[in-house]
Amino acid sequence: MPCYLQWLKPKPLFGKRARKIGYPNRSLGVPQIDARGIYMLKITVIIVLTLFGLLVGWWETAGIRGYMVASFDVARGHYEEQGYGLPGPGRPEYARLLRERYGIEYRQVALCTVSDELVNYADAYNSVSVAAAQRKFGPDIFEKTYKEAENDWYLKRFETGLETSPLPLRLR
Repeated sequence: MPCYLQWLKPKPLFGKRARKIGYPNRSLGVPQIDARGIYMLKITVIIVLTLFGLLVGWWETAGIRGYMVASFDVARGHYEEQGYGLPGPGRPEYARLLRERYGIEYRQVALCTVSDELVNYADAYNSVSVAAAQRKFGPDIFEKTYKEAENDWYLKRFETGLETSPLPLRLR
C-alpha cells in the first residue's frame, strides 16, 4: 500500500498496539477511539454534509441554471425551445418547421412524468430563449408554426380516412 494511503488502513486499538500506547488489553471488548479516529470521523461527517448540501443546492438552482444556459446559447446565436409533457398532435411537424424556417431547435426534455426541478429549468430556459427568438423573428412565430403543424397533421389524418373532418376538434 502506498505511503499516502496508509491512513486508510484500519489500526486496531487492542492487543499489542493498545498496550504500546497505554490502553488496557481489550481483546474481547469494544476498541477505544483515539484522537486520529475522532479526526477521521469529523472529516467524514464534513464530507457527507458537503455532498448533501451540493445535491440540495443543485436541485434548488435549476431555474438559475436554465436562465444562465439559455443566456449563453442566445449569445452564441442558438435558439431552442424545450418542451415537456405529453406531445400534442403535430409535434414532430412543429419541430421540423421551426428548424427549417427559423433555425430554432425543439427539444422534448420529458414526457408525462416531470420533476419540479426539470420544470423550473425548462421554464427558465424558455423564458430567455423564446423571448429572444420572438424579438428576432416576430412575436407570434411559435403560435403560427404550431397551428400550421397541427392543421397539417389533421389534414393528413383526414386524407387517410382517420378523421371525419379536416379541422381540429377545437375549430369544428
